[in-house]
Amino acid sequence: MRAYRIVPWAQVRDVRLSKKAQERLIWIDWYHFHGGKVRLTLRHFALSPDVFYRWLKRFSKLGLLGLEDDFKNPETKENKRNDNSTVYN
Repeated sequence: MRAYRIVPWAQVRDVRLSKKAQERLIWIDWYHFHGGKVRLTLRHFALSPDVFYRWLKRFSKLGLLGLEDDFKNPETKENKRNDNSTVYN
């Protein structure tokens, strides 16, 4: 069991994150614990800035569920459906 500093363990347990999402949470937790130093985090985990910032932004906006690969924002999905749907008679 891993103790996170930015999110209570009970909340992580209740959401049941995938292994990849847990790994991303470790990156973000490490980043916050080490004073928000992005370059240090990138070197420590051998990440590219694009990857790290993508997941940090999703976590900041959507919380734990934003760290999942297959999580779809309902607003985005609804907008795409309305914009791209064509009705044929």
